[in-house]
Amino acid sequence: MKYKYVECYLNDIEEINNRLKKRKQMISQIRKVESEEAFEKWLDDSKRPSDFTYIIVDSGQPLEDYINKVMTYMNE
Repeated sequence: MKYKYVECYLNDIEEINNRLKKRKQMISQIRKVESEEAFEKWLDDSKRPSDFTYIIVDSGQPLEDYINKVMTYMNE
């Protein structure tokens, strides 16, 4: 089985906070992005696979805009 990595990227702090507020929160999860600067640093420092192809999708767009790209990648 191949490992696949799909990163859902959203560059909108207000929408991220809105989604965080609406979801059922687990104990280990944040409720709100308190600092935009800290959040941007966290994103910039995130680790992505270096030994295989991955994709990044803009989850601020409708699912229909990127689902085919994701499914094609998953079936490769």
